[in-house]
Amino acid sequence: MSIVTLSTDIQNSGDTVPEWIQLLPNEQEFSAVDGREFVIRDTAEIIALSTRTNVDINIDYEHSIQDKSKEIKPAAGWIKELEIKNDAIWGRVEWTPKAKKMIANKEYRYLSPLLSTIPSIDGKHIINKIVNVALTNFPALEMSSFCRNENTDLDVNKLHNLEAMSQISKLMNIESCSPSDILAALKQKQNEQEIQACKSDVDQVFNQYVYPLSVKDEFTTIRQTLGREKFQALMQKLSCSGFGNVQILNVQTTALKARGVNFDAKPNNYGLSEQELAVCKETNIKPEDYIKVKESNNGC
Repeated sequence: MSIVTLSTDIQNSGDTVPEWIQLLPNEQEFSAVDGREFVIRDTAEIIALSTRTNVDINIDYEHSIQDKSKEIKPAAGWIKELEIKNDAIWGRVEWTPKAKKMIANKEYRYLSPLLSTIPSIDGKHIINKIVNVALTNFPALEMSSFCRNENTDLDVNKLHNLEAMSQISKLMNIESCSPSDILAALKQKQNEQEIQACKSDVDQVFNQYVYPLSVKDEFTTIRQTLGREKFQALMQKLSCSGFGNVQILNVQTTALKARGVNFDAKPNNYGLSEQELAVCKETNIKPEDYIKVKESNNGC
């Protein structure tokens, strides 16, 4: 693992001020000069979280953005876009005339990004996004406060929770580690699974009973409203009441005809259709028992 100084030297040549500046190293894991260890898990994710619509990333002097006073804090430049080059994150800068002159005169030589980090269970700092960048001449001093995390007093349970949230967000392929955003994504996933379960239950009903396809959407809505058990009970009652008949598939009737069953014959002494008699024969159910069950179902 490389030892990387996070405050980088500004690579300018003569009076030429660089338009592109490197903000983070290209190593996935590295250490600062004070011994702290940092992790870059996904450079594309860091760029996505660091970029705000119509808002550029500020470059200030000596991290003045962290100063709580109301003094004027002029910008040295603005990062207009972020890009991955050779696995490292770079930013395209529009410098102010004053900053250009100071850099060209080597009045400022170093860049120091201020990062948002998530502490991991093993004590490493997972880089989440780039907050802003500063011009500085004190990289060693700046390292003592670089990547400061306001939650340095987190207990072990909170560290576990933060790490778990980060892992869950990656597994669910969402950018945010916020509990509310993760909860919203889980609810959406649950709704999608519920809708799929409803459609599957309705398909099963249409495979079992004869219903017009035009009511399939309505049945899906009923399934969502009632739940699986009540929906299945309702379908059984509808079938008992004559609103749906047990499916006799075309392949079944074709096979029965091949065995000599005549579906055009007149009703027999049992009062059953030839299809019903054929079902009794195939399932070894006596016609008398079939009639009792049929009469019993008609009353449900």
